[in-house]
Amino acid sequence: MEVLANGRVLTDAGFVADRVVLIDGERIVAVTAADDPRCASARRHDLDGLMLLPGFVDSQVNGGGGALFNDDPSVATIRTIGEAHRRFGTTAFLPTLISEDFTVIARAIRAVRTAIEERVPGVIGVHIEGPFINEPRKGAHDPAKIRDLDVRDVALLSSLEVGKTLVTLAPEMTTPATIRLLANEGVVISAGHTNGTFDEVTRALKSGVTGITHLFNAMSPFTHREPGAVGAALYDPDCWCGIIVDGRHVHPAALRIALACKRADRFMLVTDAMPNVGTNQDSFMLQGRKIMVKDGVCVDENGTLEGDVTIEYTGHLAFDRKENDDDDSPAQREETLRNSLKERMSTAEISEIKIENVTDPIKPYIYSYRVRVPGYAQRTGKRIFLQPGFFEHGREALFSASERKHPIYFHYPWSEEDLVTIELPAGFTLDNADAPAPFAASPISEYRPTIGVTKDGHTLLYKRNFFFGGGGNILFPVGSYVPLKKYFDMVHQSDNHTLTLKQAAATAVTP
Repeated sequence: MEVLANGRVLTDAGFVADRVVLIDGERIVAVTAADDPRCASARRHDLDGLMLLPGFVDSQVNGGGGALFNDDPSVATIRTIGEAHRRFGTTAFLPTLISEDFTVIARAIRAVRTAIEERVPGVIGVHIEGPFINEPRKGAHDPAKIRDLDVRDVALLSSLEVGKTLVTLAPEMTTPATIRLLANEGVVISAGHTNGTFDEVTRALKSGVTGITHLFNAMSPFTHREPGAVGAALYDPDCWCGIIVDGRHVHPAALRIALACKRADRFMLVTDAMPNVGTNQDSFMLQGRKIMVKDGVCVDENGTLEGDVTIEYTGHLAFDRKENDDDDSPAQREETLRNSLKERMSTAEISEIKIENVTDPIKPYIYSYRVRVPGYAQRTGKRIFLQPGFFEHGREALFSASERKHPIYFHYPWSEEDLVTIELPAGFTLDNADAPAPFAASPISEYRPTIGVTKDGHTLLYKRNFFFGGGGNILFPVGSYVPLKKYFDMVHQSDNHTLTLKQAAATAVTP
């Protein structure tokens, strides 16, 4: 036997310093006192005060060590991923394949079967995440791969024979009978990338679904009138919940709420890790798209903008928004927001919409969403032309007529502050950081945009401050129309300011 001694051992009571761990081969025999008689004849390993805790079991691992399972579903890829994650304490994992074609799924399952038979360290099964999901909640999955689950898929998904097979699907996209059929074949089923209602997901949990994939992310949210997939997962005491606890995928407060709803042993920490784990890579390719490993908003080398947006309204603007939305259902509010964006950017893909405080008369009106806009920026040769003012993109000028017959009345004064951070594509630099010149009609209005780049040259910072109605000036006579129109035309022109990104000759983007 062997003994791991002089370490801080994690137990149910927390870390303790007066315990040792006895090991016999691949098995832990006991966590016991240092003077246990069995320790006398055991080979001793001094941990020098380090922490000793169980190995991490990760059920959602897309890649690591520069390798992505989707790119090459092979034993070699599985081995590379396992080695990369083992450095960080992962001792068991499920290589995860996101939405793919039937033949690629078959290759992935064969590779995992062989890896287990060859005793590749760590691999204990496979996670097939999609393609049986709901497109509005697709996240990073390729929509062209999404399809319905049929009998042939059931046979394939139950063919591993060794280890465990976990399948993520959207239960509203199949039937309870098909779910039961798959579960009866020994497949572990999790609901994810789902837009299912509370009732639909609850029904699935009674039909063979036993868990939820990355709780809160890529699923119908919890609201007071429709608890959605989140509500169903937290309401069912036996539902297992995978969750990404990195401070970004799930807000700390949401995490604490979830932990208060269910017992702790029904949560599973997952990483949803990508190829950059264990490397210095700041980007990778995912199903033909370049993904930048950065915070904030990303623009890929083909001009696609992708990121998270949060907008907060206060004062009169908040009141108007709440009044307009009060009679609408959550689904109608989401659809209104989605349509308003698509009217200006027809290719926009909007997901994870959250609208807050609609019925609260005091708190600000807030909405947030994730957006992806293919073709937002235009690429010509080695240059990309980009409009940094995302919030005003596609809007028309406020006044279009050349003259007016009636006074001009604004309902109330208002102010706006936009902050956009854009991660520049790899290999591209900003030709210049010139912003439109600020201007004002004091004390009624001021428009002040600023543009900058972080010291490392990787991130563009765009800030826009604008107010109108200072001094209570909101009613203007007909004779003021021409100068008012000229002023707002200047605002519109500045909002549409375009920057140029240039590809450096020595650092061309990898295809």
